Amino acid sequence: MVLEWLCSDREGGVYTKIDVKAWLKSNVPILEWLPKYERKDLRIDLVAGLTVGAVVIPSAMGWATLAGVPTQYGLYAAVASLIAYFIFGSSKHLIVVPSSGPAALVGAGLVGLVFADESQYIAAVAMLAFITGLMLLMARVVKLGFIVNFISQTVLIGFQIGLALYVINLQMGRVLGISGATGNFFEVAIYYITNIDQASLTTISIALMAFALIFIGKRYYRKIPWNFVLIIVATALATVLPVVDWGIDVVGSIPEGLPDFVVPDTGGQSLTALMTIAVGLFLITYIEGISVSKTFAKKGGYEIDNNQEFTAYGAANLTASFFQGMPLNGSASNTAINYENNSKSQISSAVAAIVLILVLLFFTSFFGNLPRVIIGVIIIAAMLSLIDIKSLKVVYAFDKREFAFAVAAILGVLIFGLLEGIFIGVALTMLDLLYRISQPGIRQLGRIPGTEEFTDLDRSPENETVAGVMVFRVDGPLMFPNVSKVRQEVLAQVRKSGNIKLVVLSLRSSPYLDLSATQTIETLFMELKDMGADLRLSDASGSCRDSIRQAGLEAKFGEMNPGMSIHKVINLWFKESLAAE
Repeated sequence: MVLEWLCSDREGGVYTKIDVKAWLKSNVPILEWLPKYERKDLRIDLVAGLTVGAVVIPSAMGWATLAGVPTQYGLYAAVASLIAYFIFGSSKHLIVVPSSGPAALVGAGLVGLVFADESQYIAAVAMLAFITGLMLLMARVVKLGFIVNFISQTVLIGFQIGLALYVINLQMGRVLGISGATGNFFEVAIYYITNIDQASLTTISIALMAFALIFIGKRYYRKIPWNFVLIIVATALATVLPVVDWGIDVVGSIPEGLPDFVVPDTGGQSLTALMTIAVGLFLITYIEGISVSKTFAKKGGYEIDNNQEFTAYGAANLTASFFQGMPLNGSASNTAINYENNSKSQISSAVAAIVLILVLLFFTSFFGNLPRVIIGVIIIAAMLSLIDIKSLKVVYAFDKREFAFAVAAILGVLIFGLLEGIFIGVALTMLDLLYRISQPGIRQLGRIPGTEEFTDLDRSPENETVAGVMVFRVDGPLMFPNVSKVRQEVLAQVRKSGNIKLVVLSLRSSPYLDLSATQTIETLFMELKDMGADLRLSDASGSCRDSIRQAGLEAKFGEMNPGMSIHKVINLWFKESLAAE
């Protein structure tokens, strides 16, 4: 039996049936995909989840430190967010855990505020996750997912490559055994070069052996989960060998136990002060998360739901906030590891959460011995697959301008950061879009010999023109940024030709007219009339006809019913002219 809700309009008394089952499936994706899950994928997802869980442990602890909270709070947030995204997420690969962007923003945003003690600071961080989660859920309610449509595929390619280079560069410190690097891509790279004398040969040797194991193993024995094998073997060896004495950095102490349920509070701060930081967290959480998820969705050959991701990120942050967790978003490095381990669904996210829970309860001492160099190797190996030079070459061959936008996104990420890189790429593509709108193609048309069809004269100079008639087509919507240019071009061409009695403006490629367009077309009508020519419109869509009628101009342009082609408009005008004589 299908459950239904009856909703009524209090004023009109109108009742609407809502299919509860369908509504739940559209808002809670696990209800849709889990019943269809194939058991043969379980082993793959288990391995992917085990590997991701092991890698999340040190990274979540590290980002917690960057945010200014004790390391265990990063793990608390990761457990909560992994479970929430498992239920509400629409990506098969995205891993939502503490990451660099939110951690850095929290640390920088709270640094100027005064707290009585550490507990208040921890409470404020959890409240930031709570507020960010609410904002994300509100964005879902008003369906703001359309904003992602302004991130072009070209920008995503650039972001993907810049992201890979950015993360690889950060992980080089673990591989080289050099610590203390901060800043953008180039500052970090210069730091490594100038401090290369601090590099640990032992650490580098271990890194080279680990890289060899991963790449050779994946080439010849693809069915073996080499990332997970590497983590377990390296941790076991580090447990029985004096690796710390050899200068190898390990994860270190991990506090035992699960978090308590705590209702978030402001930690003695005003909501206004926290709201300012939360707005930045909202932007970085969604934009970075959706960019990462779209990148891997493209690689995996599936689609994500832009609006559902608001729910998923919101649920992840809200859930984490009730367990004293920090704000979080989609992690590029962990998602790359999940993808490289051939994850088939968000089962891997749930497995990773179970791994963290078990570690917090029983295995903190074991995983505390995991060498950080192994984490760096696994992340770098996963991120290398994102450096898609082939796609960049395709963009270059297709359009040099789009290639420039991709390069701008790469440089934006490397110089300014992940979120800034996306904004730079989007801003450039938006400026290009506005330029294209303001410079529409205005084509003069001629009739294909022996037919009633009209096409571009510049492409087909053999087309026929009708004596005393000029036909134009505008390629794009007629709007306030471009309609004056259209008017000026039409008038210039009519003056140049001379003795024109009829101008036909084809709206076949113009799906929309705004108020400025209708007013400017009316002005053009009057100006052509003063020059002894009539103006007629053809091929007008329903939206364009509605705009003309709402502006009260239908009588001036004659019949504009559906099917009024250029040929029919010209014939009708000749008939009307003969009748008038």
